[in-house]
Amino acid sequence: MTKPIIGITANVRPNPAHEDINWSYAPTGFVEGVQRAGGLAILLPVSDPSEAKSYISMIDKLILIGGQNVDPKFYNEENHASENDFFLERDLFEMALIEE
Repeated sequence: MTKPIIGITANVRPNPAHEDINWSYAPTGFVEGVQRAGGLAILLPVSDPSEAKSYISMIDKLILIGGQNVDPKFYNEENHASENDFFLERDLFEMALIEE
């Protein structure tokens, strides 16, 4: 029996030792959970939305891990957040993944 391939969206943060180098990552618990459930985990780095179709074609299911705030403009609301923790590129890529 073939194991299901589960795509896990990754986040991006600067490397604390080298601010000019970013890390793509997901918390290990997501990967371990997929593995314990019998799946194969693949991390999907934040990418151009035009690549969403290719990523979705490679996986059986998708896990969105969460992270920064989703920009409220995407649900026609004003920004009332006390922090400026938004990542537009991630929002656009994840919405393209969902659309696919």
